Amino acid sequence: MRWLSRMLAQFQIQMLKQPVTSFCDINTAGGECLLTHTGDTATIIRILGVRRTLTEADINRTADSLRLELSGAFEQPGHAMQFWFGVDPGLSGTEIRRTLQSPRGTAEDLGLDLTDIFAERERRLPSMMRWEAAFLVLWTRRGALSKMEKGISDQQIKAAEKALPLMGDAQQPFLATDVVEGRHLAFTDRVLGALRNQQISYEQISPRDAIRIAREAMLPETTSTGWTPNLPGDPLMPRLPDEGQPDTAEGALWPSLPEQICTEGATEISASTVRLGAHDWSSLDMWLGPERPMAFAHLVHAMALEHPWRASFLIEGGAGTTYAMKAAAARLLSFLPANRATWQGIQANADLRNASQDVLIRLRASFATWAPVGDLGTLQRRKVVLEHRVQTWGNLRVKFGAGDPLAGLMSSTLGIAAASTAKPAQAPLGDILRMMPWARPGSPWTDGPVLFRSPDGRIWPYDPSSPTRIKVTDIYTGPSRRGKSVLANTNLLGFILSNAAQGAADHACRSSPSTSAAQPRASSCCCARRCLSTAGTKRSTSNCSPSPHMRRTSWIPRLAAVALCRSKRRSNSHSSA
Repeated sequence: MRWLSRMLAQFQIQMLKQPVTSFCDINTAGGECLLTHTGDTATIIRILGVRRTLTEADINRTADSLRLELSGAFEQPGHAMQFWFGVDPGLSGTEIRRTLQSPRGTAEDLGLDLTDIFAERERRLPSMMRWEAAFLVLWTRRGALSKMEKGISDQQIKAAEKALPLMGDAQQPFLATDVVEGRHLAFTDRVLGALRNQQISYEQISPRDAIRIAREAMLPETTSTGWTPNLPGDPLMPRLPDEGQPDTAEGALWPSLPEQICTEGATEISASTVRLGAHDWSSLDMWLGPERPMAFAHLVHAMALEHPWRASFLIEGGAGTTYAMKAAAARLLSFLPANRATWQGIQANADLRNASQDVLIRLRASFATWAPVGDLGTLQRRKVVLEHRVQTWGNLRVKFGAGDPLAGLMSSTLGIAAASTAKPAQAPLGDILRMMPWARPGSPWTDGPVLFRSPDGRIWPYDPSSPTRIKVTDIYTGPSRRGKSVLANTNLLGFILSNAAQGAADHACRSSPSTSAAQPRASSCCCARRCLSTAGTKRSTSNCSPSPHMRRTSWIPRLAAVALCRSKRRSNSHSSA
């Protein structure tokens, strides 16, 4: 009767969708991509944004250029893209503390006592900044293969299965066939080339980091915990079965990846609320596309700074063929008022495709927000705010339409399945690319001793001593008492705490002359001198001698202070003359 119990358990998992692990299609990692249970491949790319200011016309031009380069990949079914965007103000403090670790260590090496400055930044900046991230997941399904390629792939998988014992629910690395992986790498290179040609910064994520990021996106409380998955090639951790002799080699192989990712169980609180991990969640699905495509920045600006939310947009190819039956039925029943609008929309898309040679795709969009466990009032308010703010984004309509709240929530997760409970919509590829989150303001630096913010609150690190720039001229303009001196002192302190203070070969100590009529640099010199004196007093009272590294590098802030004072005296003499 063991086979019957297994069959019933499999039916429960696949049809009833009760366990959280049933929503994760990732089976293992092979080569440079992730593999699903059915042999599909996926790659996760971090979208860093653009490093220039874009107007609405620039976004439209860039989206049209992306459409021209990617249209061929979405004419037929087989390829898919998932744009994912998440905002979590609760992670702002964690990200700020991580960014300030390097300058804090530099200050300790230089003997600068800046504990109060770092403490104030960690206390004040999280309320003015928010953590956000944008990712692009590229999917290649086996449907993209030709009949001959499918036969070759099936032969490789069958040959590997015969040479290996029964693996049960363990990871199956033999799913990585050369045919599917080659087709996926070609698709990935095409998309990355399109992003590169449009000067959109990105970072390709390794499979190990991609699994960690997907888990952190699903469970925000696991961020920065140092967790890493156990993948083929890692040391094995044999496990004993609970009872009897095992029928498969599952216990001696790498554990199931869905069980590693989905470690928390889900509890249904209400018809639209589910509890997963340390938060209560509520989801929304798109049921009517936007009346006018608008840039993603409009949605970000509309959202409140303190509200966490995330969005997932699944773009699939082959909408022209999959909608043929629906178009025929809508045309046949177009005399009914309820079907007349559907037929008019399908006809308008067909005319647009014939006029501009645009490719029609299938779009499914899902949104989610969350609140701490038990705070259902806050969750309901955030859900209502999210629904209304999304509606202002080109009049896009969303509602809770999933019968299972857990299935609706998992539709907005990152990179664990190319699936969604949202109603598919047919749309031109160019209009949809115009709405995606690739045009966010990006910084050339991933880390830096100075933290700025974009107008909508995104954390924007800045490194004054970056070797990527040969010469730097800082110009501060504005009315009196508007923060010019504060900004100048912040940049100077950031330069003292940058990598240049470590004496690296590719970082040069720049001169910092000042031509301001005010005295913005005098306070920085006094601060550095006072911090050096305070640190020296602490070391003398504790009877500790400075390390050789500290003695070797402690001249840098003093040299910067002397240079600034000298340049200030020269500036004053020129002003008096």
